[in-house]
Amino acid sequence: MDAFFFITSIAAIISTVLLSVLLVYLIIFMRDLKSISKIAKIETEQISADIKDLRQSVKKEGFKIKNVLNFFRAIIKKYKKGK
Repeated sequence: MDAFFFITSIAAIISTVLLSVLLVYLIIFMRDLKSISKIAKIETEQISADIKDLRQSVKKEGFKIKNVLNFFRAIIKKYKKGK
């Protein structure tokens, strides 16, 4: 009987250690996911503002290729500036 309890205790300890390691990696992953989510939210808000500016210029001046090109130039400038 003593061998059974010894083996069961060792298995419980190993399981607890593995579960703890898994939990640590899960916490690290969730923190990274939260960081990525914040960045995506900021970028989405910026794109939304750019599209709003494009819509306003199209409403004001009508659809012109110049407005679309200026829109993409602004996006490219922001992208290069961020790097």
